[in-house]
Amino acid sequence: MTTDERTFRKRSRAVFLAAVMVLSVAALSTGFAGSAAAAEVAVGNSDDLQNKIDAANTGDTLIVKEGTYSGVTITTDGITLKSASDADPTIEGGIYLPSEAEGEPVGSVSGLTVDGFVIQQTTEGSQALDIQTGGSSDNPQRNIKFINNTIKAPNDGYAVFHGGNTKNVTYEKNTFTTVEGATANKLVFIGGERSYGSDRGSTEVNITNNTFSGSTSAIDATPKDGVGLEHEASESKIKNNDFSGILDSVNKSDNVVTIFKNDSVELGENGLSVTSSEALSNQIQPVITFVGSGQTVNINSGDYQESLTINTEVIIRGPYAGVSGDRTDRSDESEATIVGNHDINANSVIVNGVEFEELNKENAVKITGESVTINNSVFDGPSTSDFNSRDGYAVWVEGRNAKISENEFTGFNGGVQLTSDSATVESNVINSDVTGIGQSSGSDAIASYIANNTIDTGVQGISGWNTDDMVITNNTITVNDSEYTERGNFQQERSIDISGDNVSVTNNTIESTETGILVESSATADVTIRRNNVSADEFAVNASEYEHTLDATLNYWNHSEGPNAAAGNGIEGDVTYDPFLTTQPDQLSVDTPSETTEFGHDLTVPADGNAYAVAFPAPVNGTVSEVFGDVDGVVYAHDGNEWQTGSQIADQDVNALDAFVVINEGEEDLHISFEYQSDDGVAPSMTSADLEAGWNYIGAPQSGGSDEAFSASTASVERVVNPMSGPDSVPYDVAGDETLVGSSNVGPFRGYWVFATDDGEIGATVVVDPTQDQEQSALSQSS
Repeated sequence: MTTDERTFRKRSRAVFLAAVMVLSVAALSTGFAGSAAAAEVAVGNSDDLQNKIDAANTGDTLIVKEGTYSGVTITTDGITLKSASDADPTIEGGIYLPSEAEGEPVGSVSGLTVDGFVIQQTTEGSQALDIQTGGSSDNPQRNIKFINNTIKAPNDGYAVFHGGNTKNVTYEKNTFTTVEGATANKLVFIGGERSYGSDRGSTEVNITNNTFSGSTSAIDATPKDGVGLEHEASESKIKNNDFSGILDSVNKSDNVVTIFKNDSVELGENGLSVTSSEALSNQIQPVITFVGSGQTVNINSGDYQESLTINTEVIIRGPYAGVSGDRTDRSDESEATIVGNHDINANSVIVNGVEFEELNKENAVKITGESVTINNSVFDGPSTSDFNSRDGYAVWVEGRNAKISENEFTGFNGGVQLTSDSATVESNVINSDVTGIGQSSGSDAIASYIANNTIDTGVQGISGWNTDDMVITNNTITVNDSEYTERGNFQQERSIDISGDNVSVTNNTIESTETGILVESSATADVTIRRNNVSADEFAVNASEYEHTLDATLNYWNHSEGPNAAAGNGIEGDVTYDPFLTTQPDQLSVDTPSETTEFGHDLTVPADGNAYAVAFPAPVNGTVSEVFGDVDGVVYAHDGNEWQTGSQIADQDVNALDAFVVINEGEEDLHISFEYQSDDGVAPSMTSADLEAGWNYIGAPQSGGSDEAFSASTASVERVVNPMSGPDSVPYDVAGDETLVGSSNVGPFRGYWVFATDDGEIGATVVVDPTQDQEQSALSQSS
């Protein structure tokens, strides 16, 4: 409140002194005569309304008919001024409630109701409704209601000038506006401790369901104090008011509403509607400061140059609430853009449908409160090349149970940094410079759920440093470090980084210019990598420092023949990746990978020049030359009489239990990738192997003891010998024993010499065109 505003409290009001004297006489009269019964008093246009008021007793109701009446002073307690039915009486010159605090020899008014009037003032620089500061601190203006009125401010004045030391005053369903052609200094001023001191504070001054309209521009008042409503009272309700009618008139730098008592003002169930960023300037913070727990602040389009601190549970709704941040039908002109660095310290805050812009390479939003939700919002930040910086994230989360969903992030060091537990980061689009979603090594980030995000970044897609109980699923992650030659602490670019316990990575599409999935030495044995589509220029999976065997089966490695079919995309470390999917996971026609028939195997023959025994437990796609490919060495098959090789076997189908000897004389390991044949490509003869009396070179139908594995033969099998090693990698850990003695275990992907006492036949255990689950069950049923 300015000095000019305070002068209104000191105005000379000689016109009212007579009324004060009348009040004194009336009081003496009442003292001798006793209290009169409450009555309804009709007031017509020819009556003097002031005289009727002065003559009224406590409890009286004055029913005022249509007409124009002169301004009045009210000093009587407990009276009601009410317009007659279908009437809109006008009080020309306003209503004045004086007090001895303003030098008048009267006390403070209580119990007054004014209902249904047009109250207007045409004297420039004054006010239509003037409630002066109440008397002593224990005698405030109190228990007053102004309802259903139209209160009009003069030029350079106020519709309502409401002083301090008031209690329980209600303004409801009024219209605050200006007389024709006028521009108000301020429509409504509610004074309190801020302007009048601690012994003149106001409480319970409620502003509900009112309409603010007309022209107002803080001619002599301070614009930041609110040109529509300046409210200094505590313990008040401000709700469901419409300020839209004044927005076109105010200066772009002026605040429409300002509320100063920040510890107890309650905004109603529908919240306070902030309807113009240009008019409000830095107005969001005061509104948020005073909003009641669980209430809503609606923010319309425009630029807000401010940093917010949110210490109250609020719901902030922008113009795009409910609209995903990456939707193309969002426009910059229609966004509510908040420029700054923001702290959310309260629990259960919801931010929906706004745009955050950060200019200084710092964190745009820092969350310390629990159960905070940010969704359907847009984050724009500057680019960075400082890979060692902990700052510069769009959202930095330190509070538990945060949910960051359906936002779009552009720029920044990283999109989201998680340093606490049980966060959900879901359905976001993140285009950041260094990290998509980070979880620092020294933090308490556990139980993170990261799903359905699209991440495009330079060095690290999703970090799981020391993060236990983490789920990463259904994300699309692209990491391209081609523009970054100096990466600070990031010595190895990676799409996903795992170094915790109980980590699940499923159904993701991963693309990287270096490493797809990096599994650190600190990761535990409880890591699952399943049904992902992984493509990397160097390593699809790098687990070279991992201290356990990594389960990475049933993933698609960007090729139907597995991770080693093309340059790059290799597997480093103790990783079980076989069986693998032969088609992209999103194209599978089944719900779980174990139900698919679209899987393959990759048997590895070392490049050491030794002979290895390789067999196939069911008919596979392709001829011998197609299955084994370009071998730098020799592939042998035995026809029952002699060894054959080269063109002798190149065009032969590979049937169930066919066995081969492979010698790899090249410089790199030989990967034999294959799929099983489908039903329509298999003849009955391809599902079993003939046995002749004597020695036969065939594969085992299943794993387990040799007696049981070959027990389905129609001929008696007397002896099983394995003079050669099997392939280095076999699925399901069914390689069999290296040396076969007696009834030792055999493996279904390895050839054996079998001695039969007579002619016969042995059938395959694996059905034609098996699902992965059927194959595993058949091959490992006796292991």
